[in-house]
Amino acid sequence: MAGPAPGAPPPRRRGAGLTPRLRLLAQSENALGVAEQHYHTSLQLFTALAMPFGQAQAWQGLSQIAQAVGDHARAGDHLQTALRLTLELDAQPLILDLLVSLADLWLVTRHTVDACVIML
Repeated sequence: MAGPAPGAPPPRRRGAGLTPRLRLLAQSENALGVAEQHYHTSLQLFTALAMPFGQAQAWQGLSQIAQAVGDHARAGDHLQTALRLTLELDAQPLILDLLVSLADLWLVTRHTVDACVIML
């Protein structure tokens, strides 16, 4: 079997954009659905507590799950929401982490992610 063409990106594995902890969780049956429910629950709690940093992290987790199941549009939407929150907080470490997530999403889709518009 021939390798990728010169200059082509390496092939992506399903779930390659996940954090190590989420990747381990995804190995069990229906784990992504369970993880998604946990992120939704944490998002509700952080919203009720008015904690935007926690909300942004929950949106980022939801984005990772959406990307893992191939829903790249939804992943981009979640990243856009997370970026808005972190830019308002000027939470630079999380902003950088989200930009890496955007780059990872771009590598998969090869299309400009709408969330990049926020940075302009």
